[in-house]
Amino acid sequence: MQINNLNLDFTNDLRRSVPAAITNFYAGQPDTPIMVGVSESDLRPHDVDLVQFQLVPILVLLLTIMGIVNGGLAAAREFEDLTIKALLLSPIGRGTLIAGKILACWVTTMLVAAVVLALSFAFGVLRPAGWYWLPALAAIGLIALAAAGLGTALGGALRRFSAVAGQASTSPSTCFSSAEESVLQPSCRIGSRP
Repeated sequence: MQINNLNLDFTNDLRRSVPAAITNFYAGQPDTPIMVGVSESDLRPHDVDLVQFQLVPILVLLLTIMGIVNGGLAAAREFEDLTIKALLLSPIGRGTLIAGKILACWVTTMLVAAVVLALSFAFGVLRPAGWYWLPALAAIGLIALAAAGLGTALGGALRRFSAVAGQASTSPSTCFSSAEESVLQPSCRIGSRP
């Protein structure tokens, strides 16, 4: 039997339950000539602790919420304070203005990610081997960029600080609230309205 020992809690459940189930099954069979032995081989050289297993989803959720909240609140504050008029009258294009807003939010979100990654590395929780750091950092950067863009678009669409604060803080946590759910909640489906 091969066990995927990515999640230590699930691995230990398998290690306890499978041999017990086989033994109980054959103990109930009268005079069986079959002798059963259980052999285990792990897919990974060491077990993955629960904190290590949950760090990546928590980091994705943190980056998503940080990007949406920071980008949305910054864009909405521009509309409430009416500083957006001065920015629109400046000699830069609208695309440059939007890109600057997204980039500012992205940098802020990446600073938070850098602190989380540094602490995770310092405490030995997260240690990608070899060149796996590069795709991990690329994925973190892209998630933060997408969240920053979504937050900026949300702030530009709602244009009120209080409306953005409510939407930005509840929407990501509602959509990502449970990893075990197989169907997204109706408010998280594409094209639905809150």
